[in-house]
Amino acid sequence: MDQVTIKDIKFSSFFKWMMGISFSFGVITGILFCVIGLMGGNITANLGESILYGIPAAIASIFISPVVALFLGLFVCLLAYFPFKLLIKLTKGLRIRGIFENDWNEPKKEEHG
Repeated sequence: MDQVTIKDIKFSSFFKWMMGISFSFGVITGILFCVIGLMGGNITANLGESILYGIPAAIASIFISPVVALFLGLFVCLLAYFPFKLLIKLTKGLRIRGIFENDWNEPKKEEHG
């Protein structure tokens, strides 16, 4: 595993990161609500003027939860970007571990046509 320190982050990268987290959270909550609904839990899904109950609501939650989580993630992303940048600056970077592609030091390949 490699370790890198994030000293600054562009909004587009922060946005992609937040949307990935939001979508993943939406999938997990959708599956959780579906399982609860299929096990007889009291699940209700409001789709505009349509209201679903029980098993149809449980199945719809698989598709609705990720969409709702993406919209909430967008809102959180817009609010959290500048505080996150400030946090990175105050803590002198955020160290993360993982497997990374180090393509920022490689020379760009020129395309010949």
